[in-house]
Amino acid sequence: MHTSPRRRAFVIFWIAQTVSLGGLQISGLGLPLTALTALSADTRTLAVLSAAGTAPWIIFGLAVGTVVDRFPRRLLIMISHLGRTAVLATIPVCWLFGVLSVTQLIMVAGAVGILAMIFETAYHAYLPYLVPAAELSAANRRLAITDGAARASGPAAAGAVIQSVGAPLSMIIPAACHLFCGAATAVLPATPATSRRPRAADLLEGARLVWRDRRLRRLVGQEMAFGFGFAVASAALLVSYADAGLSSSMIGLVIGIGAVAGIAGSVGSARIGTLLGTEAMMRLGLVLRAVGLGALPLLFGLEIAPVVVAAGCRAAMSAGWSLWDIPRLTIMQSAATDDLGKINGTALFAVRTAELLGSSTAAALAAALAPPAVIMVGATVATVAAIGYLLRRR
Repeated sequence: MHTSPRRRAFVIFWIAQTVSLGGLQISGLGLPLTALTALSADTRTLAVLSAAGTAPWIIFGLAVGTVVDRFPRRLLIMISHLGRTAVLATIPVCWLFGVLSVTQLIMVAGAVGILAMIFETAYHAYLPYLVPAAELSAANRRLAITDGAARASGPAAAGAVIQSVGAPLSMIIPAACHLFCGAATAVLPATPATSRRPRAADLLEGARLVWRDRRLRRLVGQEMAFGFGFAVASAALLVSYADAGLSSSMIGLVIGIGAVAGIAGSVGSARIGTLLGTEAMMRLGLVLRAVGLGALPLLFGLEIAPVVVAAGCRAAMSAGWSLWDIPRLTIMQSAATDDLGKINGTALFAVRTAELLGSSTAAALAAALAPPAVIMVGATVATVAAIGYLLRRR
């Protein structure tokens, strides 16, 4: 008898997440463009701005899991949305008064990064409370479809908005989106705090829980390896596209095709899972994304239009990511409910750290290797990890 209210609550949650994704597309593009167009920022400043947004994962990644288990998860989601509303709103206000500065943008990026980290950890821990266990996979699939649609249409829509009103003023829209999401979250079912143990004892508990569970350990390890490899390859990707003769519009087309393939993978995951089984579908996803990444150096080695190779690789990676990630999330969310915050915090901390190490490795490799070789290094790491997973039994 509780199914109908819970489904209605999920629909509200889903709508809020959709609105949030729309806002994130604008803020993700608008923040660096504000620095570039309104403050004439150079490449170094843009790099610092990007680092300020990702650094919280490295600094606070383990601690945020204990916070999510210590306090009500719905409350933390609300705080993350309303906090981003307040922080992002300072950009157009300060720009209108002529006091906007690079220092402020860096502080905004850091604050948004912290709040986004809290949201992502709490969101994955809250969903199993909101949705019955039997419907968790379907819920993750619907959210993945929405995410894919945002990635497909978001950059073009965000660019149009920023072009029409200017980067600083465009920040009003994501601020309003997060305000709506915070209000929508307020009507969802409340969750009690699930952990009151001493903070010091909690910090490494998530790592212990992941390590003791063989399947969680394998899932997180696979995500770390692919995240590292993809980060290495991504650093050289745009240069390789340009060297292969792809124009900006062609690169946009490649990204769009990848996003559509990701949506198709999400939509088809239920049927594929029924036909093959969950484990076989995940293995298929691993193969597709490893092949998609590993085939990228063929941009320079085949008598085929580079845009076709690039689009095919991107489509394989995106579809494979959906087939792998939807059941992976469901498995992790089905773990110990009271400790989901710590488990998710540990997993996200590990993956984000691997991605940062991958970017750093790519910067070092770029001094000695050509872009296709850098991509090959990243692809090799990801492929070897995928083969290791495929050769092991559950």
